Formats: sequence, C-alpha cells, structure tokens
Amino acid sequence: MKPTQNYVVLEMPRFEEKTKSGVLKGEEAIKEEMKILDKLKLKVLAVGPGCVSVSVGDKIAIERHAFTMCTDVDFEGVPSMCLRETSIIGVY
Repeated sequence: MKPTQNYVVLEMPRFEEKTKSGVLKGEEAIKEEMKILDKLKLKVLAVGPGCVSVSVGDKIAIERHAFTMCTDVDFEGVPSMCLRETSIIGVY
C-alpha cells in the first residue's frame, strides 16, 4: 500500500491483553495503557506525495484524538494506521 495525498502510515502501537504470566487484563488496565499514547514516539513507515514535514523513519507525536480518526491498515505485513499529516504535532 502506498499512501496518497498528505496521508502518513504509522507503526501501530501494541497493547497486550494478557500479563506476562498469562492473566487477562481488565478493560480498565488496557484503558490506562492507552493513556500513555501521548508519550509514544510513533515510527513513520510511509508518506504520501503531499507530505512535507515528515519522512519515512521519523519518530513523531500525534494529537490525542487522532487515534479515533485513523484507519487501520496492513502495511507490508505490519499492523499499521493511516492518518492525515495535519494530525502530527511534532517530530522527535
């Protein structure tokens, strides 16, 4: 998949539903993990031709609500998400 316009493909953050010992985590525990998304550095896997502020391989921060507006995609066998460049708030 090659993104079009100003879309960016990002590596999908992973949240484990089980602890290391195999116990299923409750919904509240998963929600708490999701709160750390603000602190994640997400890796850019692909960019559309209209993107001007990021490049493949960059680590970026995105707006909190962007996770609700992204589209889940499979990029070269890697679970990923696609969103518009305007949701990016910074490059590390």
